[in-house]
Amino acid sequence: MSYKYIVGLSFLFAFGASYVQAASSSLPKTKEEVLNAGLPVVEITTVNGELPTCEHISGKAWGISVTSITNATKVPGRLTISTKKDGVIYDSGDYEQDMSGMTFKIRGNTSALVDKKPYKIKLQKKGDLLCRGDKKYKNKNWLLIHDYKYRAILGFKVNELMGMQWTPAHEYVNVMINGKYQGLYLLLESVERDVDCRINVSKSGYLFEYDAYWWKEDLKENGYYVKIPTYLSGKMYYTFKYPDTDDMTDDQKEYFIEMITAVEASVKDGTYQDYIDISSFASWVLAHDILGTADGTGSNIFLTKYDNTKESKVMMANLWDFDSILQKTKEWSTSHKRFYFPHLFSKNPNNAFIKAYRNRWDDVSPIIFDELNSYLDAFAKSKEADALNTSVGWDDELWKWESKTATVQDLMTLYKSKFDNRKAWLADAISTFPSSQTKGDVNGDTYVDKQDIMVLTDIIKKKRLIYQLSRVDVNGDKKVNVADIVELIKLIRKK
Repeated sequence: MSYKYIVGLSFLFAFGASYVQAASSSLPKTKEEVLNAGLPVVEITTVNGELPTCEHISGKAWGISVTSITNATKVPGRLTISTKKDGVIYDSGDYEQDMSGMTFKIRGNTSALVDKKPYKIKLQKKGDLLCRGDKKYKNKNWLLIHDYKYRAILGFKVNELMGMQWTPAHEYVNVMINGKYQGLYLLLESVERDVDCRINVSKSGYLFEYDAYWWKEDLKENGYYVKIPTYLSGKMYYTFKYPDTDDMTDDQKEYFIEMITAVEASVKDGTYQDYIDISSFASWVLAHDILGTADGTGSNIFLTKYDNTKESKVMMANLWDFDSILQKTKEWSTSHKRFYFPHLFSKNPNNAFIKAYRNRWDDVSPIIFDELNSYLDAFAKSKEADALNTSVGWDDELWKWESKTATVQDLMTLYKSKFDNRKAWLADAISTFPSSQTKGDVNGDTYVDKQDIMVLTDIIKKKRLIYQLSRVDVNGDKKVNVADIVELIKLIRKK
């Protein structure tokens, strides 16, 4: 990533360097000027003008030294969201603990080491910062991140098209802090358990991360990590999004250690089909291959186990890290070299995963690149794109990036060309993989079981045909409806 790193890093961390205002007459000086760009404006006003700070810390992952942050301070204040058309559309109110207002802090790892900081926002009262008009979207936790060259929205689109468990809702906004313009951000939902609108796991389930930054002192002191055998890949540990470690019982920890140790052993010895949902794993790594990422398994590998029963398998949750998309041209994404995937792609002793990966490619390849091109075209022609071109110019000037960001239109044209090349390379590279077309195997994991019923139900409910018609049309009538679910149940019962 071509970011300009902080000069005098330690000094800047100590004095809250995330907040600057360049001396330039072309930058907006009033909220009205920022609103005129056309994007929503998130305005944060802190108590006593205080600003969040953090310190940097170094540790090791994959045997190399990596840097992150620690001791991030939470700053209280008020948050409003406004549009030029409707005025104020959200107001947290003044800060009153557990009642109104919000706190925000610097978040991230390497992304937090540049001048422009990403933030985590915690509302004191649940709200929907994307203002969608439905109470089910209300939550306390939200993020503001820097989406360099609009890569994150491309990643989230592929995540959605691949049918992953959840895709975070998001919107571009301009941000002002204590009356001063602070740049263009992507406002989005954070990764967490929320059965109504985020990741759905039961109260006895787990939402966890295969984490390169487990060594951070604030994580270790609060028991966020679990030590497990390290024979798979790298000096990595598991940290928790759910359950909250403050509330985790010894029984829950013991269950997780026993469960994840068995999962890792199964991945190594080829018995993984009894422990992991291989369709979700295949979809996740194929999504990274479509995106051509260079560091998709660097961190931010989120997994779920719906509950603590044997029937519940470990699943990949959603993609997250998109800083390096389209850096790989004629080679696999780096995901093939890390995490469980070197073992899963091994043909010995079990090639079920390779078949599932090929099946997912057969499902999505006729559709997904056309969908991506349509999305890129629509985005380039949108009013939002014009607003972004204005806002990113301010952002470039304010934060003095080493290279200026091209227009939305030019970037989308470039991405279309890169995706066309990526499709051609993947088609050739995957052509030698085996596939399985067993009747009733809707999700392509080489099994015919209740997981196929769940996937088929989701396809019918959401009216999405990312899967091949031949795979989801179980009864062969060239339609996809409840009749296929009935036929699938019959097949499973016969089996």
